[in-house]
Amino acid sequence: IYTLSLHDALPIFDLIDRLTNFIVEYTRDSDINANIKVADLIRNVKLDKAKSIFYIIIEALTNVKKHSQAKNIELSLKINSGNRCLMIDIRDDGKGFNINETELFHSNRGKWCLLNMHQRSSSLGGTCTIESRVQGGTRVFVKIPLGKTAVCA
Repeated sequence: IYTLSLHDALPIFDLIDRLTNFIVEYTRDSDINANIKVADLIRNVKLDKAKSIFYIIIEALTNVKKHSQAKNIELSLKINSGNRCLMIDIRDDGKGFNINETELFHSNRGKWCLLNMHQRSSSLGGTCTIESRVQGGTRVFVKIPLGKTAVCA
């Protein structure tokens, strides 16, 4: 007789493994080199947050691939010293864009990636900041609180 616990019934979503697999395919299918730094503590991120975090990163990297003409990306995921805030930093060396002239929060031919990143971050109690300059690359910086009472400064 096997006793099924609630933990056994939960689907497995390993954020690091998913990101690793995605990055392998991403670099294979593009001419973009990826430098990834991920803190091992990321494995402790709860399932509901891990999936949204994964999709935020996917959307950011998809934008790089489609629009930036970048040759390199840097992706960093770390948890601050108090283990209360996940910080995601994605940078590319692409063509960048003028944020003041770009409609960040509107559909562009049915594409909602920038809006989705903001909405997903917000739904987790976090923030998403996009910085870019023409010919200077783009940075997407996301902060996600990890505890119920955590606040990312």
